[in-house]
Amino acid sequence: LIDRLDAKGFAHLIHNHSIQLVFLTALCVAAKAVEEFQLPNSIMAAIGGITTAHLKACEMDFVTFLDWELGINEEAFGEYMHFLTCKAGVPVERMGNIGFL
Repeated sequence: LIDRLDAKGFAHLIHNHSIQLVFLTALCVAAKAVEEFQLPNSIMAAIGGITTAHLKACEMDFVTFLDWELGINEEAFGEYMHFLTCKAGVPVERMGNIGFL
């Protein structure tokens, strides 16, 4: 997401005051994209301290910004996995074969 924001010149929109809302919105959208069951927006909004209407609006803005492309390709997944495992100090071979989502 940060890469996509940066590519469109919007990375500056992520800051201490917005990251919680961006994370909550991304979590809700991701759950709806890949899970059969997810918590209702009313509960997720309450957890995030916002109204249900605000969360719905954020979700629409989020998917519109991403042009409804919610996934990433296998190459990008591998690059992110390598970056995160290096930062965490976990050898890739210890991660096992988690497959591509």
